[in-house]
Amino acid sequence: VVSFAIAPHDLDATVERATAAGAGIGAVVPLSRRTPDGRELAWRLGLPEDARQPPFLIDLGETAHPALDDIPALELLAVRRLATDVAGETARLSALGVEVGDGRDALEVVAADADGIEIEVEVDGLPVVLR
Repeated sequence: VVSFAIAPHDLDATVERATAAGAGIGAVVPLSRRTPDGRELAWRLGLPEDARQPPFLIDLGETAHPALDDIPALELLAVRRLATDVAGETARLSALGVEVGDGRDALEVVAADADGIEIEVEVDGLPVVLR
């Protein structure tokens, strides 16, 4: 797993706050594409200045979230940020508006020998960890 997205309520304010805190989010970039049925999906991204420092920020604007389409889905059980500097990474993620902790809707920051991401999903009733 290389990165993940968060969708803040106010992308521009989040980028300003993150920049002021030194969290390193670059300029917001507008993007779009057409679906196979001809619909246009449009969004804006705030990408980390260092690609090794996820997440990226996304604002779908008026576009319906593509995950709401009739597509296969997995149940997401947990997302964990593996970090060599737990306190520093917790502060950086908090500056991005990420809820950090161990609750169902929170991102857990876990001490590790190398930085990374771990995602836990449910497959056929069993937890599967992806790294």
